[in-house]
Amino acid sequence: MNNKTIIRTETVMCGRNTSTRCMSSIHRRKFLKSASLTSIGIAGLAGCAGTSGSNDSSEGSGGSSGGSSSTDSSTDSSGGTTEPTTSSDSGVSGESISILTTYYPDASYSGVVRAKYQNYFEAVGFSDVTLDYSLELNPLQVVTSDDYDFVIASHLDSIAGRAQGVPVQSIVTTQGSTVQAYTYDADEHSFESPADFVGSTLGLQNDPDITTFNNEILSSELSDAERDQINETFVGYDVRNLLTGKVDAMTKFPTNADGIILELKEEANFGYIPMKDYLEVPGNAAITTTSMIENKPEVVREFVRAHAKGLADSIDPDMRDSVAADCVQSTEDAGISEQIFGTDVDAVDIQSRAVEMFREYRHIDEWDTNGVGWNPTDRVALAQQLFADAGQLDDTSDPETIVNNRFIEEVTDDQGQLIWEE
Repeated sequence: MNNKTIIRTETVMCGRNTSTRCMSSIHRRKFLKSASLTSIGIAGLAGCAGTSGSNDSSEGSGGSSGGSSSTDSSTDSSGGTTEPTTSSDSGVSGESISILTTYYPDASYSGVVRAKYQNYFEAVGFSDVTLDYSLELNPLQVVTSDDYDFVIASHLDSIAGRAQGVPVQSIVTTQGSTVQAYTYDADEHSFESPADFVGSTLGLQNDPDITTFNNEILSSELSDAERDQINETFVGYDVRNLLTGKVDAMTKFPTNADGIILELKEEANFGYIPMKDYLEVPGNAAITTTSMIENKPEVVREFVRAHAKGLADSIDPDMRDSVAADCVQSTEDAGISEQIFGTDVDAVDIQSRAVEMFREYRHIDEWDTNGVGWNPTDRVALAQQLFADAGQLDDTSDPETIVNNRFIEEVTDDQGQLIWEE
């Protein structure tokens, strides 16, 4: 069994120029052709782009995730300062905000769901909060067309958007690590690492992030000869592919309800090999436009504060069941609870398991010092590099223009704790 190779990036400062290099070489090889990043549907948005120069105050202060937030004030990319604030300074009284999630509003988005159902947004001054979901709407389209103020989507959307000149930034990381994992039937197999897949069939989804991450992991962990002995094939998302023997292992989100339901009903016993153990790339983030950041910074800041409060609850083991109950209520209010969870297993039990599983994918060490929701620039840089090397991006951006940590800094004290007035 091979030892794990955790792939990280190192940010190298050379005067005013910043470059990012991968600390593990990129292994190039042919692999399954996936949907490209342009299939996200952002090509038509390039015309609404703003500038991406470092003198634009909206570009924020991405900063390396290895750094720490300032205790008193910090300098953003425009040379200004950001001061820690309290919710009594909010300046958003009477403001309304609209938020879109790009999947069901369940434990996947427990941070923003928790903030809504515990009235954290109202606590910082907002008078009305709309929380919608869609499996079809283009996240960048809706946020740049002002249909929604904020969208919770993948960091990949910000990366691809910035590469095409779309004026968006990630302002809160909601999943510090990718949530994807190699999943297998633990009653049939005892896989411990991707190296154990030799001689097996591995099912993938035709998504650019999954195929890119899988390619990098397998190329790093196996020789070409070993990898040639793995039958990689595209399958859907149905976890029953493992139980029918169609594949021996498959990539999936272990936090999805389908697998959890089967385990709670004792109809399956799944094993997981998280991709995050081999590749330090981020999951989801809250995204908004640079014009929103420029024109309504107080609104962005207080959205970040309330959202971070919800995220903090989501990673608190003592609040697991309460957070799960909010997630179930969210799906019930959307009229999709039975569609997602069925009726055979208590929905709160399903979501409690999901909230607990999500904890290890949400939290990253940098949050302990820089604040919950801190955007890990180095992880974003690595993800961008991998997509570019895989031919998924025609252009790249300075990672510090993709993320904006200004608002996390403003709502976090010098101990890395959220500034929150009870």
